[in-house]
Amino acid sequence: MKATICILLAAAGLSSASPIGGLDLVSSSSTFETNGTVSNPLPFYGWTNVSGSARVFDWSTTLNGAMIGTTPYGNYEVQYITGVAVQPNTTYKLSVDVGYIAALTAGNSSYSLQLGTIDAFFVFTPLVAASTGSAAYAGDMSSGPFSGSETVTATTGAIVSGDILTVRWAQTGTLGSPFSDYFGFDNVLLEATPEPLSGLTALGGIALLWLRRRDAIR
Repeated sequence: MKATICILLAAAGLSSASPIGGLDLVSSSSTFETNGTVSNPLPFYGWTNVSGSARVFDWSTTLNGAMIGTTPYGNYEVQYITGVAVQPNTTYKLSVDVGYIAALTAGNSSYSLQLGTIDAFFVFTPLVAASTGSAAYAGDMSSGPFSGSETVTATTGAIVSGDILTVRWAQTGTLGSPFSDYFGFDNVLLEATPEPLSGLTALGGIALLWLRRRDAIR
């Protein structure tokens, strides 16, 4: 039994990341593939507009789909409410690729990526400060390279709100005409990794109770 307890305690320290699925209602990440349904205004695939206007754009079955603005240079913010409650003692990692669906070159656009929770009154509360940056045009992401990537990491404590995990992304600025238009993102992935300490603490308590019970029997 001692050996079993030791194995359990060791296993508790081996936490692995699990994707929070359904970010496009299909796969473990939002890949925004529509099999060639070209322009899909939000709400779509569970994503909604917070401000401005965005759409899921997918030229064809052989090209890459992505989330972009409805207008060429208009700023916008979108969100996805996962339906999964935030958990204590957990590290969340949110990652996206960013780029353009545009033939115009030399663009540079700024963005903001946030991970937070949303309550019953639809009030959004960030878990950590937003990750912000800018991306220069590197090609058309429907058939070529992305222009960058971004990550947000947040670790919760022992006490959490229990509200629903929510992803927010915004285009916050652009050079405008005549530079690259239709800036957006793709491949949104949210992963959760329980902190090893929480598992060790729980199993440590089980082990202690078992040892006390054994001693009482003796």
